[in-house]
Amino acid sequence: MATRKHILRYHVNSMVALNDRRKLQQIPPSRWEFQFPSIGGKAYVWDNVEVREVKLHAGLKVIVVLEGNYGDDSENVATSLTDRILDIFSFAAVAQSDAPRLISHISIDEDGTSVGTFFQTPNPDSTIVNGTPRTINEDIFKAVWKACDGNQAEQRVLLALQWFRNAIREKYIINQFISYWIALEIANSTFRNILKTKSGKKSPKWGPAIDMFTTKIKSVDFGAVKRARNYILHGNEPLSPEFIARIRTYIVPIRNTLVYLVGGILALDDTITDSITSNTTRRLFLDSSVGLKGNFENLPTDINELLEHYPELITKGKPNRYSIRDTGELDIDVSTDYTAKLPAKTIFNADAWFVVGEENAGIIGISKAALSDK
Repeated sequence: MATRKHILRYHVNSMVALNDRRKLQQIPPSRWEFQFPSIGGKAYVWDNVEVREVKLHAGLKVIVVLEGNYGDDSENVATSLTDRILDIFSFAAVAQSDAPRLISHISIDEDGTSVGTFFQTPNPDSTIVNGTPRTINEDIFKAVWKACDGNQAEQRVLLALQWFRNAIREKYIINQFISYWIALEIANSTFRNILKTKSGKKSPKWGPAIDMFTTKIKSVDFGAVKRARNYILHGNEPLSPEFIARIRTYIVPIRNTLVYLVGGILALDDTITDSITSNTTRRLFLDSSVGLKGNFENLPTDINELLEHYPELITKGKPNRYSIRDTGELDIDVSTDYTAKLPAKTIFNADAWFVVGEENAGIIGISKAALSDK
């Protein structure tokens, strides 16, 4: 008996939100629906919500419905549709969305027989976004989605957006740079072919990218960025701190150039691409980590003794407490106990605490309960 319907649910750790915090406190999260008529598919996306002292963003919930006999390909097809949505989310909001995690798969046959497969769900506490997700601009998203859907260059644009999203997810600067560069190469060649078709003239290989750097970016020379790309891919320069610092200065220019190239390919209005490039990257921050600073008394200066009895502060966090300001900003109240393991006669006096996390997570307010030495 042929399978009539597949229903697959995903969880996505994401810094993209469909509703802002204040709206989330008042009404159930809105649901967005996506139609894929050519393959008999639909997708539904919500803000995933965890309720603590207040309602908190905990990524996105996605359900994909496929009509037809997809057999063993159903999960691949559903994941691909989910990734397509997330790629455009990340592009429109310049915000991180991780790989979708399959939570369940329900299959319904034509005779009504149904089977289900369920996977371990993430710990709810681990999904809470300890930062400020970027509420996506629905008008901008719809404009990008509509312009991409059915476009002659659709597949190449989607490939470029995959690399754009991958770059935002990358932790290390060099990996971010390479991911953005791959996306730029795809977009540059695609736009170049469009210009050739319109004018009948062949433009220089890097013509569209150079034009965007010259007319839009202006802060850095395209040739310098391209040379950096060659140094990395061909191993012509060691990855010294100085070189990595230089690469860091290229990240925003190359990302914004990519946005303008995609905008040119899709014929997006300048107000849309200007709005996208005005955003800083919003990166994911799921876990807060408390650190301590202080001074030692009687710390051994002999390295061998320190290696044998290296100082440790063992921390144990208590559950965070959450509140939301009238402005919609998230406050996190963090409380941590610590136990010191120190060399004999050594004392550590903690005089400052701090929270370690992604600097672009959009955390506004973090308060601190008293530390103890239990």
